Amino acid sequence: MKIAIAGAFGFVGRNLIQHILDFTDHEVIAISRSSRMSDNPRVTCVRADLHSLKEITAALKGSDVAIYLVHSMAPSSRLSQGHFRDFDFILADNFGRASNSCDIKQIIYVGGMIPCDRTLSIHLESRLEVEEVLKSHSIPVSALRCGLVLGPKSSSFSIIVRLTNRLPLMVLPKWMRTKSNPVYVVDLAKIVVACAENPEGGHRVIDVGMDQRVSYKEIVVATAKELGKKPILIDAPYFSPHISKLWVRMVSGAPKSLVYPLINSVRHEMLKSPENSWPDSWGITPRNLKDSVKETFTSPFVFEIPRLLSSIRQQSEVRSVQRMHLPEKSSVPDVVNMYFTWLPWYLKPFLKISRKNLVCEYRTRFFSILLLVLERDRQSSKKNRELFHVKSGLLVAKHNRGRFEFRASPDREFLIAALHNYKPSLPWFVYRLSQALVHRLVMKSFSRSLKAYSDV
Repeated sequence: MKIAIAGAFGFVGRNLIQHILDFTDHEVIAISRSSRMSDNPRVTCVRADLHSLKEITAALKGSDVAIYLVHSMAPSSRLSQGHFRDFDFILADNFGRASNSCDIKQIIYVGGMIPCDRTLSIHLESRLEVEEVLKSHSIPVSALRCGLVLGPKSSSFSIIVRLTNRLPLMVLPKWMRTKSNPVYVVDLAKIVVACAENPEGGHRVIDVGMDQRVSYKEIVVATAKELGKKPILIDAPYFSPHISKLWVRMVSGAPKSLVYPLINSVRHEMLKSPENSWPDSWGITPRNLKDSVKETFTSPFVFEIPRLLSSIRQQSEVRSVQRMHLPEKSSVPDVVNMYFTWLPWYLKPFLKISRKNLVCEYRTRFFSILLLVLERDRQSSKKNRELFHVKSGLLVAKHNRGRFEFRASPDREFLIAALHNYKPSLPWFVYRLSQALVHRLVMKSFSRSLKAYSDV
């Protein structure tokens, strides 16, 4: 079969591709946002921006199974306004819509382990929301929920390695004694492939992890043994997320986007649920902690694929996303009409807007200078989504790929307003201090107006 992998060149993706090439006859469509190349005839590298429904639809054409390994913790543009949870929602919704239109037989999503108490961090809430969004698109979804994934170049495990390697004495906060079922990346790859080869025809949830319940302290001890270190470990009776984040960032040198979600999640026990086990018939027995850590340090890293151009096309672009309340009984076209009625009233001293057929023009109130032209994409605009292309205007740079959209969540609980790939004509520092701030203010004010309208 043809297996499409979004997020193919991350830590899990590269190990998964290597496992598919070594132990199966399947073909791989490796999707990433940068240009790559592979000499292996069974691997086709495709560049696609998952924020673009058109691009991800083209990338998934001809695939049988689609694997989703994407998390939007890192910014995808030079300026990214919005919460990572909202970026995650758009990416997952695009992937589900594209999979539906390409007749994908199954989606496999590798997400986070969901604790039994259901009191989730924002990070885990986002993982669960992605799972639900993918399930809303009429395609069977296999949700593989994982805790810590061990293996060569694991970003989360590398933090533990750095802490263990650099500190002869470690004062361990309370969260270091939290129990979990981590998994070695090759065992995870085996389960992903088994899911692809054994579809059920409906949604399923599988908790992925070793049978052994271990604490983060035990992982530190096993890591120290492999490194030949003997750090002095002192248990502290408290848990302070803020101090832990600062301490881990300072010692490990890891970025905020990686450390904060990790620390926010470790207060939960990441333990497998018996009812979410994979079938015994798959014959997969995961490694224990000792073997997983040992192989992490001894296994060579796999499937390195060179990147073609060093330049990334979105370096000079803007992405801005806001989550809003969707008024009851209002459709997305209704909200769009409300927006284009409300905006000239809100900016009345400075701006006037004219709409004719599919085109919307923003002009200054005095001298009638054309600032911005939006053109509605009739083909891509549906009942639950309205899409406009940024065509021209004084505020728009040449070779612009900007898009402005409103879309409703599948359950119609909220609305997403998003500006994608917008390239301003203003000098960057001027744009940051003027147009970018105005756009954010306008969208927040419109969000409050929607909420007020709904409360009336």
